[in-house]
Amino acid sequence: MEPLTLLSAGFKTLKEVVTAIKAIKELLPENKKNEVSMGIDGVEANLKIAEAQIAQALGYQLCQCEFPPVIMLNVENSGRNKIFQCPKCNKKYPNIYEGEVPQPQPEGEYV
Repeated sequence: MEPLTLLSAGFKTLKEVVTAIKAIKELLPENKKNEVSMGIDGVEANLKIAEAQIAQALGYQLCQCEFPPVIMLNVENSGRNKIFQCPKCNKKYPNIYEGEVPQPQPEGEYV
């Protein structure tokens, strides 16, 4: 299995664990629910940050329209360069309409 597929499966599993914990939280007494909710919120934020860091390390662009950053998706190839787009705000990178012209990369490498 490819490393990206393994990472994706790992994050999916972690998110399923958080969902299960949320369900269990509902069985707790009211005075404990708020405390558990804060812990769950922290775990979810850390998962999103870790996911963005790994995506960036793998060569994906990150959009800063919110925090944690949103992973931009490859929507088209322009020669040997990739064009990424944010699924939240639809911003593209590089934005050729704002003068960001992709520079050709050596064969096998992408920006």
